Amino acid sequence: QKIYNCALKNNVYEFVIPSAHPSDWSKVIKTTRRFSGAIGAAGIHPWYIEDTTEKQLELLEEYLNKNPNLWVGECGIDRIKNPDTSKQIFFFTKQAELAVKYHRPLLVHCVKADNEMEKLFPLLPKNTLFHSFNGSLEWGKKLQKHGFYLGLNLSFFKKENSAEILSELNLDKLLLETDAPYQQNNGYIKNSPENLPVLV
Repeated sequence: QKIYNCALKNNVYEFVIPSAHPSDWSKVIKTTRRFSGAIGAAGIHPWYIEDTTEKQLELLEEYLNKNPNLWVGECGIDRIKNPDTSKQIFFFTKQAELAVKYHRPLLVHCVKADNEMEKLFPLLPKNTLFHSFNGSLEWGKKLQKHGFYLGLNLSFFKKENSAEILSELNLDKLLLETDAPYQQNNGYIKNSPENLPVLV
C-alpha cells in the first residue's frame, strides 16, 4: 500500500507486476484486484525452470483463460544462470505460444542468449517486451526491426555509450521500467515505482 501511495503522489498510475514462478501467480492476481492500474503477468522465469513441469504450463493456460487482462512473463533464456538452454528454450517457446494464442503481451528475460533468442523471433507476438535491455546497439536495432519493444531501467544508463545507443534507437519502441526492487543503483535513488519520473 505504501509503495502504491508514493507512486500515485508522483503521478505514476499504472504498474506491470510480473511473476517468476507458478507460486507467484495467485499473489499477482490478488494484487491486480486490490490496486487500480495494476497489470499482472504470469510466467516461468528461466532461473526456475529446473523445478518446473509441463503440468504448470497447463495451469498457466488456465490462468490466462480466467484472467483476460493477464500478460505472459517473465520468461526467457539466461545462459549465465544456466548454460544448458534446452529446457529453457522449451518452456520459453511454450509460453510464447500461449501469448500468441491469447493475444497477450510477452515479457522476455534474455541474458547472453541473443543467438538462441533470434532463432525464436518468428514465434513471438509483436507485443513482446525485452525487459531490462542492456545489449548492444546492433542487438537493439535488430529487436526493434522485428517490432519488439525494449524496456529500459536505470541500469541501462550505467553503459558508457547509453546516450549514443538511445540516439540511434526508435523511441516509439522504447518503454521505461524501474524493475523494482531489483536494479538498485548504489544509492543513486531508491528503486521504486515512485521514481519512474526520475528515469524519464
